Amino acid sequence: SHGDEMFGYFDGSNDSLIMRIENNDFRLTQLSVYNSGKDWARLGRAVGQNYQIEVFRVFAGDDGEGIVRSTEVVDAFCAGLAQNRSITVFHSEGLEFTSGQIQIMRPFFSQNARLTEIKLKCSELECGDIRFLTEAIKERGKHA
Repeated sequence: SHGDEMFGYFDGSNDSLIMRIENNDFRLTQLSVYNSGKDWARLGRAVGQNYQIEVFRVFAGDDGEGIVRSTEVVDAFCAGLAQNRSITVFHSEGLEFTSGQIQIMRPFFSQNARLTEIKLKCSELECGDIRFLTEAIKERGKHA
């Protein structure tokens, strides 16, 4: 079997979901998370250290306070995610990644040989970021 697909509404109070990620639950291979802006750092760290998740979709909501737009919080999420080497499909929607954050995630794009699909739905991505992303992905040949 291909494992569980989990759709989690992660608002910081959903401890069972984050604990399954942190504990590398072998059944958890596909993860879709809707996050309203709470505890991005913990989510990034948990996914970054997980080696079971193959499909990771993250949807950023806005809790009205704009917490999701805090650069430090998203930086921490990106730094955590950068450690992951098991994800094959990564979709992100609603997170406006800065150039700096794309660079923070570079190891994820350049050293994760399994990554075959990246979909970033954000309006702020600039040409330079896309070029950087392309270079990071091209680097993978050296790590495969």
